[in-house]
Amino acid sequence: MTVPKTPAHLAQFRKEAIAAAYFEAQGISRKDVARKLKSGESKLANLLKYAEQKGYLSKAPTFLRHNVSDADWHDVRTAFLVEKPFAGLLTRIVPSDLYFEAHMIYGDYPDFVHGAAVCVRQLLRRARRVGVMWGRSVHQLVDAIRTFDDRPISGATQIECIPLCGDPTFLMNQRRLEYSASWLAGELERALRHPDQLRNQWPSLTNVPAYISRAAVSGLRRDRVGWSSFLHQIPGYEAILAKESAGRSSPRLADSVDTVIMGAGIVAKTSKPWNPSEPSVTATGDFIEERIQQEKISKDDVAKLVYGDVGGWLLERPGLSVADRRLVEALNNGWTGLKERDLERIARGASEKGGPGAILIAFGSAKAELILEAARRGLVNQLFVDESLQHRLETLVPK
Repeated sequence: MTVPKTPAHLAQFRKEAIAAAYFEAQGISRKDVARKLKSGESKLANLLKYAEQKGYLSKAPTFLRHNVSDADWHDVRTAFLVEKPFAGLLTRIVPSDLYFEAHMIYGDYPDFVHGAAVCVRQLLRRARRVGVMWGRSVHQLVDAIRTFDDRPISGATQIECIPLCGDPTFLMNQRRLEYSASWLAGELERALRHPDQLRNQWPSLTNVPAYISRAAVSGLRRDRVGWSSFLHQIPGYEAILAKESAGRSSPRLADSVDTVIMGAGIVAKTSKPWNPSEPSVTATGDFIEERIQQEKISKDDVAKLVYGDVGGWLLERPGLSVADRRLVEALNNGWTGLKERDLERIARGASEKGGPGAILIAFGSAKAELILEAARRGLVNQLFVDESLQHRLETLVPK
């Protein structure tokens, strides 16, 4: 194995080796890795040997982030994983005082999720109470974090993960329990904390519907049963999300969350089944689909009203009529999870050394308009996108 002798060349070689280890762990072909690093295949083999020797790469292969210094990881991300003009462009539209970072992850959907999981796991070192949303991508992300063989992470001894939304009934009827925020919160906490330090129980939003239709709300009012009273009867809702309670002695848990992990949903342009390689194109977001099925609204009509949803909250399009704005408001009023004001609070509380804030993962160029609107409203601090979405965002951001 040949290693540069001068300090400057050795430092560059080490960072290239870290990047090579990261890409190798994602299963990206050696040819593509060599292209990304602008090196020959013989040099790449040398870099990977060095990475194994230094403990950056296990034989699994798994990228061992904890053996990489923060300074080196920052430089590697900047040089090889994240394109600086991307974050720079988006900072033109996000609120000027908002802590914000954008990350572009190379590869297809599985590679994207794995790469995002490596970064998110590192961000969670700064978190204390993590909110988890329902979602297919969130499920994949948590599943990837669970596979890392170097848990628990430093500083995660006291970390708590709680669900921040209920379950879409149409998927509960399909028994897709693995997407549930309550299930995912428990799995994430198990992945982050030492087995001897796991909590015996944590609050759950199981049996809380993610959305209550306008007809159901009207029915509760006719029966003189308040909507909030109905939800207060479901275990877990009062502790996590309920705003007011006569017997409450402590604030709701949602108000103490410093981090939230969420996905983004849009209205699909096709009716094909969900495809993990292109989830943004072939599937309507689960929270949007739940509203469509309960309210019996067409996808075309919903697409005209909203860009999509982040964390379940619908972001309306500009120029709507008064009637259309009221319809979007009604569709959001039925949402039982975090509201836009909650996401804003979490995002405003984020900082470089404190809680990472609102973490949003999105794959596919079709989500570009939605992501821009979420960034403009200040609802995201840590954005993870794939290469196609990055390129689309760059064409849409005003120069």
